[in-house]
Amino acid sequence: MLVQSCDQLVKSDGYLNSSGLHAMECIRNGVFLAVGGQAFSIPLPRAVKILTTVAPSFGCGNVVDFYRADQLSNLGFTFQNFLS
Repeated sequence: MLVQSCDQLVKSDGYLNSSGLHAMECIRNGVFLAVGGQAFSIPLPRAVKILTTVAPSFGCGNVVDFYRADQLSNLGFTFQNFLS
């Protein structure tokens, strides 16, 4: 899902740099929108298509590629990880 290499998203001490934090925010917001869409009966493939379309307007177009996100087998687990 990440457009950039992980090496470009972390500092030498292993913590996320500003680009890494931005990538995490993009993924978290994408998961929120996708899971929220399912609450309104929007199928995951449709939600991913919407995310792919709107991601550039949120500054996430060159950060995260949501194109294959509908293939994630455990989106709920991912969602819970970002809540903690």
